[in-house]
Amino acid sequence: MNLASTLHWAAMVLWLTYEECMLMYFTLNHHPSSVSLIEATSIHDDNSLNYIRASVDLAKKCRLLAYKLFGMQKPLPDIGPRNVTELTCEQL
Repeated sequence: MNLASTLHWAAMVLWLTYEECMLMYFTLNHHPSSVSLIEATSIHDDNSLNYIRASVDLAKKCRLLAYKLFGMQKPLPDIGPRNVTELTCEQL
């Protein structure tokens, strides 16, 4: 096992903290001009999702600005299953 594969393996087992996860975002707008988004032919075309995802960058940047102005929101407690119809907020 060489050094490159060792470093790659080490990077895969490290977990990000909650703060690091909240400060990350992915954008489809960061690409060279030779590689652009494929034009969508209709709203039912799968490529139309990329146009929607590319247009929400402003909302992502506003979320990061809100973290700087108002602080990071508290993480949700991991006390049970989510999205279960039998549980309600009052039972937790």
